[in-house]
Amino acid sequence: MLAYKFPLYPNKEQQVLLWEHSCLLNSLYNRMLHMEQEEYEKNKKFLNFYTLNYMLPKLKQETPALKNIFSQALQQVMKRVNDGYYLFFKKVTIRPPKFRSCKRFYNICYPQPKVGYKIEDNKFITKQYGTIEFNPYREMKGIVKTVSITHDVVRNKFYLCIVTDGKTEFTPYANAHIGIDLGTMNLVTTSDGEVYQGPVHQKYFDKQIDKLKSIRDTKYPLRKGEDGKKRSSRNRQHLNQVIAKLYGVKRNKTRDVLHKISRDLSRRYDTVMVEDLQVKRMGESNISGRNRELRNQGIGQFLTYLSYKCKKVVRVDPVDTSKTCCKCHHKIEELPLRIRQWTCPHCGTKLDRDRNAALNILHLGRAMMSRVYRNDKPNIADIDPYIWMDQDLYTAKELALVARPCSGSHQEAPSFR
Repeated sequence: MLAYKFPLYPNKEQQVLLWEHSCLLNSLYNRMLHMEQEEYEKNKKFLNFYTLNYMLPKLKQETPALKNIFSQALQQVMKRVNDGYYLFFKKVTIRPPKFRSCKRFYNICYPQPKVGYKIEDNKFITKQYGTIEFNPYREMKGIVKTVSITHDVVRNKFYLCIVTDGKTEFTPYANAHIGIDLGTMNLVTTSDGEVYQGPVHQKYFDKQIDKLKSIRDTKYPLRKGEDGKKRSSRNRQHLNQVIAKLYGVKRNKTRDVLHKISRDLSRRYDTVMVEDLQVKRMGESNISGRNRELRNQGIGQFLTYLSYKCKKVVRVDPVDTSKTCCKCHHKIEELPLRIRQWTCPHCGTKLDRDRNAALNILHLGRAMMSRVYRNDKPNIADIDPYIWMDQDLYTAKELALVARPCSGSHQEAPSFR
């Protein structure tokens, strides 16, 4: 399945009609949630999809405006409520669905191909909204299965989201395994020596946002009215809108870079070994500058993209992967972040800090996949890297220098060819 998101350009009358229908769908969603909550309080159960659909004719009589909305779009609201409670009772999600405002709910879905709509060149045609132009800036592959209209509140733009049954064809490289080290200076450093630079636009946007925030807080502060509630002027509201748009542009640019890097890695390698980082805990530390860099790089979001794009992602223990030599397994006690290259005092190998960590992550990932260790998640100190290293990366002289008898419960390295 492939998903496409194209800009949609409705006129003013169509925008008003789309918002009216979205608000009706949102009120229907909240009403169904209220009924589900009452059912759960009485019988500790939830209403299924067919029961919710059975209520639609009665609801249309109570609210005649619902008759103007495509029937399957109404059914998709029922399906959305049912799926939320089904996942909650199956303990897939922690919380049940919650009430939403129209801005957070906006979605008008056409679930069946060519039912209720037509797509001709750059025109989206429906009975309810007429002809709406959109920009198909890239060619769609496959047959259209689902179409939905969405709205970005921050940028105030409409989008047409299309899902097709197309497939992406690619040929992976011969080396199916890769270890990657994540950082703030360079987002990704691979065990093959490649470096991917992360987003570089955040400092510019952070500077502009901080400048606007200072102007907003100094010139147009919040003031208390006669009723004791805080009031904001129109200039303050305008600045809030500009700041929100800057945040939106910054977020979209970051996602674009992360999608491109994760897509490239997922196409070239079957299995990716990464550090099991506690990104949220790292972002809450006392070093404020480092926290902002971590948030700007979007490491947590990048790991999420890798998890569903790659065939397999192996998360390893990141402790001491930078301080341990990837060849002789010698560990140095102190290695400040300002030192990017160092020489191993045991074997004399010149090491790049990030690539050395990526190689150790690759060795750890292969050791975890072999399942020859008692610990499901071994540390770099528990394995012999010589057993798990890629023989093609090193010369015969280097291998003879670091070769030593196996230690631990493993006797023979499995084949990864």
